[in-house]
Amino acid sequence: MISTTDMSLLQNPVVDGPMADRLLDDYQRVCCTVHGATVTPEGAAVFNRRNIANIRKFNGAHAEMLAVEMERGRFEFNGIPISFDTQGILLNGQHRLDACMRSRAPFMTNIVFGLKPGTQRKTDIGQLKRGADAVLRDMNVPSYGTASTICRDTIACIRNKTFARSVAHVSESEIGEFYKAHRAEIDDAVQLTLHVRNVFKASELGAVFLFLVKLRQKAWAKQLVNLVAGDAPARRVGATSAFARFAWKYNAGGYTNVDGHVIRRVLLAACNTDWIGKKCDGNKPFELAEADRLGATLQNRFPQEIITRG
Repeated sequence: MISTTDMSLLQNPVVDGPMADRLLDDYQRVCCTVHGATVTPEGAAVFNRRNIANIRKFNGAHAEMLAVEMERGRFEFNGIPISFDTQGILLNGQHRLDACMRSRAPFMTNIVFGLKPGTQRKTDIGQLKRGADAVLRDMNVPSYGTASTICRDTIACIRNKTFARSVAHVSESEIGEFYKAHRAEIDDAVQLTLHVRNVFKASELGAVFLFLVKLRQKAWAKQLVNLVAGDAPARRVGATSAFARFAWKYNAGGYTNVDGHVIRRVLLAACNTDWIGKKCDGNKPFELAEADRLGATLQNRFPQEIITRG
């Protein structure tokens, strides 16, 4: 039985490190719910140490998106609990806890204790809990995970009026409607992205490939991805070959600390170099300094212009 004194802990507590330890000690074997808890980064760290059963494949990009929402005060209470079984093992909530630690911002949630071991297997079929992926999966979209990434990233580019990557919240309905409106181009961009997935991730190039397709530059993009996916450098001239050599050097570990923003900027610079007819030594990797100067636009047009006018 939970005493009257203990009951006070079940309504709207602030869960810092010591309180998280106390809740786990007191309620681990008691089936109960803490309502409206405000979990601090210190409390999240205590809870996250109980994530020892590989409850789901961890998605760093999803956690980072949640962290941005928490940091900006846009992460709202949704009633989905952080859950633990009677062995004190975390069953649900790893991404929110990680995001809380990253952002150093508290968040509100319910917390459920005392679930039977194995409960997770009855409630989770192994699909990553990302609504946008579920929407496209339900629409029978081929390679729906990659398509979802490209849609989400492209929408963020349009919102921000830049081709740079942005971790932004995009709703399920927006993903679905955007895919319906640009189905053919997105499917083409997915195929281009998958062709270079052993070198670059969908989040690094997929959105730019979509804009290339919308600009009717699919042939150029196909030539580029064929070069990037090739095993041996071919002696060629031009920015396409220079970008391929950049990719080969990157994939071989020749560049360090190159993130998705830089990779995308180099591709944009290669596109712009070819379009303006500037000479480029295709026997050398595309220079990062050139990317800083040329890697801002696609044919002097920005994301929202390309999508709205094609």
